[in-house]
Amino acid sequence: SIDELGSLIRLAKEKLAEINVAEGEACLRSGNLERAEEHFSLASEHALSDTLLNRIDMLRNRSRKKNAAGVKVPLPSGKTFHEASCGCDTSCSSGKVMMAQDDFAMGRDEMFNLLLETYPPELKARYTECSRDFKDAILLAHEGRDSEALNSLATISADSRDDLFFYERGTIFCRLGNYEEGRRDIEKALNINPGNRYIFETLVDAELESATSDRAERRLQSVLNDADFSGFAHSRLASLYAARGLLEKAIVHGKMALERDPKDQQMLLLCASLLEHNGLDDEAEAFLLRLPGHGCSSGISLPLAEFSLRKGKRLDKALESFKGALRGDPENPRWLVRIAQVYLARGWRKEGIELLKQVVIHPSLDDSLRHEIATGLGESAS
Repeated sequence: SIDELGSLIRLAKEKLAEINVAEGEACLRSGNLERAEEHFSLASEHALSDTLLNRIDMLRNRSRKKNAAGVKVPLPSGKTFHEASCGCDTSCSSGKVMMAQDDFAMGRDEMFNLLLETYPPELKARYTECSRDFKDAILLAHEGRDSEALNSLATISADSRDDLFFYERGTIFCRLGNYEEGRRDIEKALNINPGNRYIFETLVDAELESATSDRAERRLQSVLNDADFSGFAHSRLASLYAARGLLEKAIVHGKMALERDPKDQQMLLLCASLLEHNGLDDEAEAFLLRLPGHGCSSGISLPLAEFSLRKGKRLDKALESFKGALRGDPENPRWLVRIAQVYLARGWRKEGIELLKQVVIHPSLDDSLRHEIATGLGESAS
């Protein structure tokens, strides 16, 4: 059913977030704070559960404390930084930018130049030439002061409103939840600069959020033969068709997206989920085998470990990965449940039941895991 497919997509996103949390945790332990932040930022984009989102916040706070303690990171020394949303485009490596908390910590130009490091190279030069008023409005937006940024943009004269103006104002509207207004602005930007793929990608996502998915679908179909746009188009069409319950079309576009970007973890997970849902376990497993192993351990990836548990395969490697995940995320009851389920699958009934009885009272346990525990205890009692 469509509801089941929606659950699969949400599960794929949550699994991708978990992968990045685990990788970020490993980088944090090794002192690579820049790389850790990239993983935590990616995780925050895909995480859905409050438990995982809270975990990401906690790890980011730990990373900031290490930064404040003097761990070397590639940022100006002697400054205090905080994170603010990046309103550039969907292709930014992390979707975040480090900004100075105090305007006096660095000049506005220096702050703006730092901000531009998150922008695509082909846009940096144009933003550098923008007016002071426009730059100040962008800085306000990236400091999370979106309403003030809109007020500032409103003062810019009509003859100065180019594609960058409408693009930035549109992304601000979208962040504020006004997707229809944002979509119109971003479409104006694309009409002015039709070859800009970053504007195109942002417009498609705005259309998908503003309940105009038919328009987004037509737009994506129109660029399938364009080398600059086709990978993104196949990826978004795969997700769109999966949400509509059109599994075969979703799988076809997912595979095409992976031909263009074989390392796209979210698409690997989506294709694997859809294939498993269709009973094509061997194909699903082949996609999961392409995911990198978990953290610094020799264990398999967490999605492959969960798949293996469901199929009763490679249980030793799955157990190793779940234990590694628990070490990196000890407050997450998911991994305790998975470890207990491996115990039961291996025939270690006493250990599995005892662990399930312990975790069932965990304060962060969600309803789906609680149901799995009840099922496990019920089957063990029969």
